[in-house]
Amino acid sequence: MTNEIDTRAQLFAKYLGDELKGAIRSRGYSQAEIADRLGHARSSFANWMNAKPSIPIEVAEKICLCIGVELKVVVARAHQRVNDEMGPYGNERRSDQQSVLEQLTRVIGGNSLDYTTAAYRDGNKFREMETPTD
Repeated sequence: MTNEIDTRAQLFAKYLGDELKGAIRSRGYSQAEIADRLGHARSSFANWMNAKPSIPIEVAEKICLCIGVELKVVVARAHQRVNDEMGPYGNERRSDQQSVLEQLTRVIGGNSLDYTTAAYRDGNKFREMETPTD
C-alpha cells in the first residue's frame, strides 16, 4: 500500500507542476517572469515546476494568486489526472462502488437503499448455521 501511496504522491506532484506550468503559459506569462515577480530563483522555480523537489503549497498559492487562478482548481485537475492514470484510491474507490450499488438498486426497481441480505433478516439464520446431529 505504501508503494501505491508514494507513487500517487509523486505523480500528483508532477501533475501539479504541469498544471501550474500550463496555467502560467495560458495566461501569457513565462516561468522566469513569475519567478522574478515572486522573488524566487529561476532555477528553484523550474525545479519546483518539475517536482524536483515538490513545490511547497505556499509557493503554489502565491503563483496562483499572481496569475489569477484558484489553487483548488489546479489541485483538482492534478488530482483528477492521478485518478485517470491510476484509478481512484481508498474512500474514493469505496464511494464509486457505493454509487454503482445505488444505481443497480434503482435499475432493479428497489426504492429502498437497504442492502442487507435475506440471511441477515431471516429469523431461522442461526438454526441454519448449526451443524446437524444425527
